[in-house]
Amino acid sequence: MRRLGIVIPAYNVAFPLKRLLQQIEEQLTDDVSVVVVDDGSVDDTLQVAKQFESEAVRVLHKENGGVGSARNLGIEECDSEYIWFVDADDGIAPNAIAILLKAIGKSARDCYLFGFDKLRGKSAETIVNSEAKSYDTSREMAGNFDRLFGENLLNPLWNKLFRKEIIEREDLRFSSIPSGEDAEFVLRFLSHAQSMDVLTDVLYRYRLLSDTSSAHKSHPDYIGDHRQMFKALTDYCDATGSSATAVKARWAAETAMGFRWNVFNGLEGKGKYRQFSKEVKLRQPEMETLLASLGDCPRQGGLRGLVARSIPLSYLFIKTRLFVANIQGGSGRS
Repeated sequence: MRRLGIVIPAYNVAFPLKRLLQQIEEQLTDDVSVVVVDDGSVDDTLQVAKQFESEAVRVLHKENGGVGSARNLGIEECDSEYIWFVDADDGIAPNAIAILLKAIGKSARDCYLFGFDKLRGKSAETIVNSEAKSYDTSREMAGNFDRLFGENLLNPLWNKLFRKEIIEREDLRFSSIPSGEDAEFVLRFLSHAQSMDVLTDVLYRYRLLSDTSSAHKSHPDYIGDHRQMFKALTDYCDATGSSATAVKARWAAETAMGFRWNVFNGLEGKGKYRQFSKEVKLRQPEMETLLASLGDCPRQGGLRGLVARSIPLSYLFIKTRLFVANIQGGSGRS
């Protein structure tokens, strides 16, 4: 069994996949294996992946079933102590694998959290915890939950390493929801993790591609998907005793904004703004119930960070502030 397994789901990403596999190939050691799962691509993704096939790099092909099903196959086929889920259109730092292997050899924790660069065009933002720290119990992790994921991101998979033994023991797999399956998996895993090391190393390069961003798509069951995600968070809090106050507040704000974006992006025609107001009003009761399921959390003042410089989103921002304030006021929140 190798120390580290890298699972890469791939769908129609021939060019970025080649770049990623070149980065990984340069860092491969005998302690590392790679599983690339082609999820029924119709471009040259499978052919590109096969160019890198070796004893350490396995390439699997399946019918298209979504990123969750591709990752699930990767879990089953990955024979390693730890799994790192890497997205095919992203990148890793030149020394990422060596740093992770060193960390594993030093402490053998259930989970590792590390930093990443968020790349959008020519701009870059580094997100990383300010202090390296070890947590030896689930209680410690739960008590510092907001600190951990206030500086770093909870939702993604790729800024974490997961001990595979826990994944297998607890039969953790990805659900088929199109939005929020990553966060759901992370929370289910953390509910069973007993230790974590926080690294201050920036090891991942997340490429935000505007043409594929979920912010530009309309999801038919946006509220249903987030209901499942919220349940994973409240289940984690119930299991560990964590309040996760700041994380809940951020999720509430982002979800309320995303809800309005989702409605807006699903509309067409000249009367879009007028139709938008009607649609939001129609779905508002269900959204209120969703946000209330998080329990009491303070008002979120960071919504401005979610707003792009555009007239439509500025409009949605103002409406969302009123919407969240109305819900929290009606629920007796402070």
